[in-house]
Amino acid sequence: MILLDLAAKTDRGVVRETNQDVADAAPDSSLILVADGRGPRAYGDIASRMASKSFREVFRSLGGTSGSLRQVRGRVITAFRCANETIGGHPAASLDTGFGTSLVVATFLRDQAIIAHVGDSRCYRLRGNELSLLTPEPESLTELEVPASAEHEPAKEPTVDAEEQNGRERYVDGRARLEIDTLICEYHDDDAFILCSKGLWGAVRDESICRALEQSSEATEACDRLIGAAWAAGGLDNVAVAVALLRSI
Repeated sequence: MILLDLAAKTDRGVVRETNQDVADAAPDSSLILVADGRGPRAYGDIASRMASKSFREVFRSLGGTSGSLRQVRGRVITAFRCANETIGGHPAASLDTGFGTSLVVATFLRDQAIIAHVGDSRCYRLRGNELSLLTPEPESLTELEVPASAEHEPAKEPTVDAEEQNGRERYVDGRARLEIDTLICEYHDDDAFILCSKGLWGAVRDESICRALEQSSEATEACDRLIGAAWAAGGLDNVAVAVALLRSI
């Protein structure tokens, strides 16, 4: 049996006056998420909190991780779309403010993890001594790797027009045709999954992320160490981290 240890933490950093990042862990839904708001500082804070709250509530109300892999993946996508609609209903969405947020989530059921992602926040997996980036770079969001043996619908959501895609990053911002990237992967005993905003991945080297995780016996300690690493790197941006440690019992 594998124990799922979840934790999340966010920090304003040294330089920024406000914190537009959200990190959350929901053990009852086997879920972690990170959102990084964008736009003017007041709006970015609102967008990240609105999107994360909407996602959590909708995912839980639909049944969370109960049922089949296909059902759970469908709930993740529905919760993303509802979060996007919630953002689109805010008055700032109609203004030229860049109102929106990144959103990356990971949920765990049996021996599979479902990762879903929009924007520039990231998901990493640490297995052994190898840290792997599981979310694609914003400029190269194309094909997705999904095990052929997994029970799933096609992982790619409807593709936006090439004209809309070129030179434009995607965020949860209320646009009518939100494109969501999903990945289904097996997890193993002693794996660690890390969701983070740019305040971590843009400032902290991979080897420092690995070291923080390897030195941590609990997910809460891992979050503290990762936030500390962001501060040690200058703390130039808000930082949000959510960690899932998988341990055999």
